[in-house]
Amino acid sequence: MPISLDAGSPASPSSATATTSTTQASGSFSPPARSLVVVLVWVGNRASSSTGPTVTVADSLSNTYTAGPNSYDTRYAYAGIFSFYYAAAPGSITVTATRDQSTLGVLAVFPVVLDGCASSQAGAASATADSPTSIVSSLTGTITTTIRGSWVLIAMGDANDNTHVVVAGTTDLASVLDAPDAVSAEFGQQTSPTVTPGATTLGWTIAVGTTGYAWAALEILPAALPSSPAQLPNFPVIIPVNSGWRNAGHSR
Repeated sequence: MPISLDAGSPASPSSATATTSTTQASGSFSPPARSLVVVLVWVGNRASSSTGPTVTVADSLSNTYTAGPNSYDTRYAYAGIFSFYYAAAPGSITVTATRDQSTLGVLAVFPVVLDGCASSQAGAASATADSPTSIVSSLTGTITTTIRGSWVLIAMGDANDNTHVVVAGTTDLASVLDAPDAVSAEFGQQTSPTVTPGATTLGWTIAVGTTGYAWAALEILPAALPSSPAQLPNFPVIIPVNSGWRNAGHSR
């Protein structure tokens, strides 16, 4: 069974803007048995902070999610990825991200429910990237996939409220723009399942350079290895969810 996006995945991230809260819960969703839930998390600070947050994720049944890659640009943006495999259907749940700081800004959580994943994700590739001080227009990173049929999920936080354009090979899952705090984020995936494992660059670009970004990517391993590329599924077309207005002109 190839990896696929479960129909029960939440349609959009849950977030709070201009907040000092240390927690953010998702909406309710019901993962099926033998599903992997991957939670994409973004923290965007209104004011610069050299020390990034420590973030944890747990569900409403007190299951602690495994922390995957995370990145902080040493100023405004944090991006992290967490996962948990449900051998049995847990019923309706929520997931909550908790940070150890109460810095004014935004905290967003986006659960992605996947079917057809290996129960153990040991050996999956991960990668991070960031730009703490330079003005950049390419908000990307490179991950080296390990196995045919794998997916890659991505979280990216931008230190400004920009309009992002995907690079080749990347598909948007959801967008978040926090105008009050002048920060933005993207959650995405590799457009097609891995055919030939190796290095691939994923992410977004912007027309006007930003003052920093944080990027994290996690490879998702399939439950069974496809015997040929022809057995790889086509990814669904997903319309990005924009939780705020956008502009391309704001800078710090």
